[in-house]
Amino acid sequence: MELFTPEWPYWQKKQHAALWECVALSCGIDPQTITPRTLDALRGADMTAIDFSSALQAQLFPKIQSRLDAAIEALDDGDFKVIELQVTRWNPEVDQARLAPVALAEFFGWAIGQPWELPDEAASLSGPPKGKVSPAAENNLTLVGALLELLLPTYHGKQDALIADLPDKFPGVKGLGESNLKHKFADAKKSLGNAQQTAQLKVKKK
Repeated sequence: MELFTPEWPYWQKKQHAALWECVALSCGIDPQTITPRTLDALRGADMTAIDFSSALQAQLFPKIQSRLDAAIEALDDGDFKVIELQVTRWNPEVDQARLAPVALAEFFGWAIGQPWELPDEAASLSGPPKGKVSPAAENNLTLVGALLELLLPTYHGKQDALIADLPDKFPGVKGLGESNLKHKFADAKKSLGNAQQTAQLKVKKK
């Protein structure tokens, strides 16, 4: 089986794709040249026992597996979401997460933040820059930042300890993955800092 470079103009026109297709694209591989069934056959297999037609494929398949595992974990953590389609065969009760339909812009917006080498074209799939946060969302971030400051002393100021403890305190709750919490907490701290500066300026003007 030959692994071809994706037809990027085609994918740039699409709004969504299966999770495994997004992962293949992140590796610079046309999803049409690697099927979900092939991925299933390789997952957990002894890579040395598989007869690859080229050394390149032997290097690429482990990369795809590793990225797919990370993407499935990120999907479960809420880093990006399954999109609702009018017509979809994906059923979360019976289907594997690799088949979940996700927005290409959301996936690649997340992927760019990973320690991965991505094709240059990946930037064009990550969507336009995010607009200004709404006042309500900003207030929520400020609240999270304030609560974080109150909680951290309980963990001796160690944010990693808090992040590790949250999934145990609230088992099964989505959005409590390490990467997601680190990003949210960073945004919350920044929002709280901005709110404090604004409050100080108002006090000085009085």
